[in-house]
Amino acid sequence: MKSFVIILFFVLCVIGVEAQVEANFSFDGSRAIMCYTAGKDTRVDFRNTSTCNDGACPTTLVYVWDFGDNSAQTIKKDKTTASHSYTADGQFSVLLQVINTATIPDSISNTITHVELDALAPATSLMLTFRNTVGQLQTVLLQIPDTDYSSRRSPRPITVYSPLVSSDNFVYSIRNDNSEKRDEPIESFAYQFEVNTAEFRPFDMNMWTYYWTIFKSDEQGNPTQTLKNAHIDSLRLYYTFPAENFSTGYVVQLKIALDSSKFEYQSDVSYYNLENCVASQAQVVPVMDYFFTEATRRNPNPLDRTALVPNIFTPGGGDENEVFFFDTNGANIFSVRIFNSWGNVVYSEESTSIRWDGKNSAGMNCPSGVYYYVIQSNEADERHERGGFIHLFRQN
Repeated sequence: MKSFVIILFFVLCVIGVEAQVEANFSFDGSRAIMCYTAGKDTRVDFRNTSTCNDGACPTTLVYVWDFGDNSAQTIKKDKTTASHSYTADGQFSVLLQVINTATIPDSISNTITHVELDALAPATSLMLTFRNTVGQLQTVLLQIPDTDYSSRRSPRPITVYSPLVSSDNFVYSIRNDNSEKRDEPIESFAYQFEVNTAEFRPFDMNMWTYYWTIFKSDEQGNPTQTLKNAHIDSLRLYYTFPAENFSTGYVVQLKIALDSSKFEYQSDVSYYNLENCVASQAQVVPVMDYFFTEATRRNPNPLDRTALVPNIFTPGGGDENEVFFFDTNGANIFSVRIFNSWGNVVYSEESTSIRWDGKNSAGMNCPSGVYYYVIQSNEADERHERGGFIHLFRQN
């Protein structure tokens, strides 16, 4: 079905004295602030209290309700209560337009679907969308006497808070793995969790708080033991998992809740029933130990896994091989000892994240050559122990 626009200017002459129309309405003040979650009613009833200056309004009045949330207008021919349910987060200003259609052709006034006021016109000009006799949508611009039109917006906006997110409510990544060029090791058990602001974009981000819960899981991905509970206002949470679990993974749950402490008047929280303005989602997060090679780290047999340790680095060259490092899981304490060709220890370090810049323990540059490393961890597991040769090629 095609729609097209016809722009017509009707100059309407009014004979005699017309009743001045006054648009007015009220609504239940306890519904001025609401929370929308799944299954929660956010219906508001608007009572039409419009009047005419002589007390007798004509029967040709049309009442056009615009609820401010881009939903279709509600058009009534009487003053019965208008009801609307808000299903989105935001602040919405309600508009009531009252039009005397006595001088508008019946073919238009009987099938109006949308009314828009042209505020820039010198007189009251309305853009009316209606259906013609064959059901097509048409638009016509009419100029009508000021006495035949009145409008009123709600004196205060209706505020709707909603924690619902259409997709995943958080995203996650491994710490220090945000670039193709890395001069630091990955701590593969150390994760950054972040509220998914591409999906959760409320009109007032400051009104929300976040509850994170991290669980161990069974083979089906169901939560079992609780590992961490965190309540934070920040959009980010950092957490280091205690062990690898690639299949199935850990269960991470984010609960987004309205922060009642941020209301100017604490009485509003109970008055508007905002205590349970909460939505929760969970995801299964696989955790893999990047200390191992891609080919072997998913192998459940530790003896079949091979550590991923580089064998060359070039300090002073200004490239990505400035330091010698190997990825750790971020949970175990690793120790590394670097020996020169005479068997002397030139460098040692103990940390969850290991890097060597080619200097000895006194801070002096080690010369180019072949060095031997020994890697151990505080976990009695052969997977995390390794020895081998590293080639240092100094560029300066």
